[in-house]
Amino acid sequence: MVVISLTGGDLLHLPFHRYMKPLHVVDRWLSVPIMDGYIENKNKDAILQVGQRSWHVKLLGSPKTSSRHFSAGWSLFASENELKPGNVCIFELINREDTVFKVHVF
Repeated sequence: MVVISLTGGDLLHLPFHRYMKPLHVVDRWLSVPIMDGYIENKNKDAILQVGQRSWHVKLLGSPKTSSRHFSAGWSLFASENELKPGNVCIFELINREDTVFKVHVF
């Protein structure tokens, strides 16, 4: 397994990516993988960072299901970062305690 850190710091979690589909840039949510051992699978606040800017989003999850997603705040993040279908976003967990993800948009 190849493990990288896009920010050059200590790796907290293997980054995950999402290919933006039309529904991701207009809907109010984006699915997120389960991160057992890194983030509890329950509802919590999260922060998405691009450059020097930050957006607060809800990270919804339930121990009873295997699904998670960014919810409230996701549509503002997508809009202000001008996400379009075909973009790829890489999410790198940089702070487990405060649930902060550095986001790289391509």
